[in-house]
Amino acid sequence: MPKTKLGKWTVWLIVTCVVLLVIGNLVRVAQDRAGIGDWTFFTNLKRTFPMTGGLVAGLAGFFAGLVAVWKEKERSVIVFISLAIGLLLFVMFVAELLSIAGILPPI
Repeated sequence: MPKTKLGKWTVWLIVTCVVLLVIGNLVRVAQDRAGIGDWTFFTNLKRTFPMTGGLVAGLAGFFAGLVAVWKEKERSVIVFISLAIGLLLFVMFVAELLSIAGILPPI
């Protein structure tokens, strides 16, 4: 288990991220099955809020984990796993931004 307060925050933020992203995807699946799914992201607020909240929580967890490992010398395995999940989320977020800007091909 994490020893530092920031390490504990990292783990809880990543857990929150995963839960919110799962909720957002479950909403999409439920709406698709009911035939009421809207394919645009920002017009479907039932999906937008959990997905955006998950992104924010994941990125915050990633950066909190970096600070915990670097400055507070956190060495918990759970924090490193959270960092790996946060890094994956960060890379996907940057790739999405670059594809929107036309620098990368769409994913």
